[in-house]
Amino acid sequence: AFVAAIASTALVFNPTLVELYAFKVAGEDLPKGVQDINTMTINQVGAWSWTWVEPMVGMASFVLLCLQFARAQAGRINLACYKQLITGWRTQSKVKAFSRYNENIVGAWAQQLPLVKWTLPSALKDNKFAITTWTQGRMCKAAVKSNSA
Repeated sequence: AFVAAIASTALVFNPTLVELYAFKVAGEDLPKGVQDINTMTINQVGAWSWTWVEPMVGMASFVLLCLQFARAQAGRINLACYKQLITGWRTQSKVKAFSRYNENIVGAWAQQLPLVKWTLPSALKDNKFAITTWTQGRMCKAAVKSNSA
């Protein structure tokens, strides 16, 4: 968004970029009575370029506004956003992968995982009673599901 803001400002007010974009992309000619764009002030360049830049910038702004509104309304009617969908998928996959452990504890643990690929240390892979993880600097232990049930 930051790069787009800088680029859109430059494409409206920078004489060199405006001239390049006007001739190569928009197919515009210089305003009547102007031989060289460098003789125009920054405000004149902006006023000239705005006539053909405004529809694109206006449409992009309107689309972003509508997307923000749609996301806000989706939250109000309890639709899951992208992050919630991915977190739910990741939680279910970890519960399935570690099925011998308590699914509530593994599910709560998986919701807080960072998005990185990792493996358990070899000392913990064969541990039948607990899986030890470091979460936010504290050691947590998840009890193994009882096989007698």
